[in-house]
Amino acid sequence: VLDDADLEGYVRALLGVCARFDTHQQGHPELAVWPMTTRLLLSIDRTGGLDKAMETVELAARLRAERASGADKYIVGLDFSGNPTRGTFADYVPAFEAAREAGLKVAAHAAEVDHPADNASILRFRPERLGHALLLSASDVASLRASPIPIELCPTSNLKTLKLRSMRDHPTMGVWLAEGYPVSISTDDSSVFGTSSSKELALVA
Repeated sequence: VLDDADLEGYVRALLGVCARFDTHQQGHPELAVWPMTTRLLLSIDRTGGLDKAMETVELAARLRAERASGADKYIVGLDFSGNPTRGTFADYVPAFEAAREAGLKVAAHAAEVDHPADNASILRFRPERLGHALLLSASDVASLRASPIPIELCPTSNLKTLKLRSMRDHPTMGVWLAEGYPVSISTDDSSVFGTSSSKELALVA
């Protein structure tokens, strides 16, 4: 169905799936015990270039303004992701500034590799959420303690990314949990890592 879809067609297909899921969930009261809320962040890839990033911001802002289609309910922001060894956040600041001006939230994958300048650039922008945030400098940690940005931690993904043997070796998880820092325990890409919410929570229990 999506073989010949452009970016907008792909996003609209996802919006349709979200809407059908909500309809299904509303029709099954038993699911209300553990309801699921679906929201979308459109991704800006580090390797895509600023022009493509600006197109993604424009699409997100335009679709979010479509109240009749329901897109305003599902599209909430933009995410900075992709190969952490390529590109820098600074290259894409104009796109994320445009996103904020359009009322969109910003999430950013950060500190997946040792890149202090990139991490500092991300923290200066202060996204609404950070992904992973594993290899932080002492000054980064101090900055986050002073003014927290919620971090999405993905135990299995983090173990594989950093080639760790166990969660005891995780560079930040124990510290954040002990301090009550705002984090979410997440699954990352469950199809790639074979993760589930229960499995990830068990790893940090």
